[in-house]
Amino acid sequence: MDTAIVDATVLTFADGSPGIIEDGAVGIDGDELAYVGPAADFDSVDAETVVDGSGLVAMPGLVDAHVHSKHTLLRGGAQDVPEIEWMNRGLGPFATESDAEDRVAGARLGVLEATLAGATTVGEYADHVDDLVESVYRPFGTRVVAIETINEVREDRSDLGPRELYEFDRDRGEQAFERANALFDDFGDDPLVTPMYGPQA
Repeated sequence: MDTAIVDATVLTFADGSPGIIEDGAVGIDGDELAYVGPAADFDSVDAETVVDGSGLVAMPGLVDAHVHSKHTLLRGGAQDVPEIEWMNRGLGPFATESDAEDRVAGARLGVLEATLAGATTVGEYADHVDDLVESVYRPFGTRVVAIETINEVREDRSDLGPRELYEFDRDRGEQAFERANALFDDFGDDPLVTPMYGPQA
């Protein structure tokens, strides 16, 4: 056994419902759980690493199902803009001016924050999501549902008022669809990456 967590409060979802094991233990062998139950019934002597879980909670990882981590650095930058104008005139201009390095830095911060909060799987919605998979998720070893955002709305919409209709760009939509298809070829066999299509209204 590789790792044993002992004397923790263990949250389980065995039999489809939440359960709590006080003074519990978890045994991990490779990428599988070898034991989950009371610490009194568990022998950790053969474990390579023993973690004292006293005062801590051991639980399944959380899933953050919908994030745009590349915008983490823009957080709070448009809080004074009315909600109906927030996307086009608040966040949009900042996002348009950010470059690839800014987006990767934001994603790294966002994924680290998610991990600190207990998320082990992140649903990442982005255009060119493959860049974030390669630059952030794979190096961090974080499980990701990689969702290529597919829409035909032009990127810079800062000139549109709150009730004006979007102009559509068919080529932009086709390119996004092609990138989404490529995700399945590029990452379909990666156990930590689940590609998905992300059509957006």
